[in-house]
Amino acid sequence: MTTIAIVPEYSEARPTSYRAIAGRVQSVGGTAGEALDAVTAQLSEAEIATLVIVQHQRPDQFFTADQQKRLQDLMARWRAMRIQRLLRRSRRNLMRSSRQSCGPPQPGPPPWSAGWFHESKLLP
Repeated sequence: MTTIAIVPEYSEARPTSYRAIAGRVQSVGGTAGEALDAVTAQLSEAEIATLVIVQHQRPDQFFTADQQKRLQDLMARWRAMRIQRLLRRSRRNLMRSSRQSCGPPQPGPPPWSAGWFHESKLLP
């Protein structure tokens, strides 16, 4: 049986959406049901057997409102750091691929440095 986790995603830019995750398969929906339907549509027949357990995100004796708020804050920070890490990795890969496509650096000052371009080069 495949385990599917459905988690709310909070954003200031848009209303709450829900992400359903089943291993490597993910989908997002406006409601938990939409996310669940979208992710199950991507599963094979053998994985479709589903048992749904609903956990309400309300404070209780085991997880207080303050703890839930703290978890939301930590998850938001984690997501922001993950995005920053992905951006840095993409930037490094882009720089690496551009260096490989341009070949080794040429000797002498780079074209944008002072001294490379001189007015005398404009005169015949």
